[in-house]
Amino acid sequence: MEKPYLAFFLKLDMGIVRDVLHTEEVRISAPPVGTRGMVLGEVTVELLTPCSRMVQLLDTPQDVPFFCKLLQREII
Repeated sequence: MEKPYLAFFLKLDMGIVRDVLHTEEVRISAPPVGTRGMVLGEVTVELLTPCSRMVQLLDTPQDVPFFCKLLQREII
């Protein structure tokens, strides 16, 4: 049985990223030497859930302006 692959590209709003980093206690470890800008890996349910909800917003484009920023905060 083959495992499916899913590609998801999200251009983050850097203002939201700065706000999350400023208001939340976020621990960021140093990347290993030779780290590349893009990686492949298994996704957790905690990350997949808000990403899936963001894709579902395509069915209701009128909701995108409100929910998109909230989902970005959850993903970050």
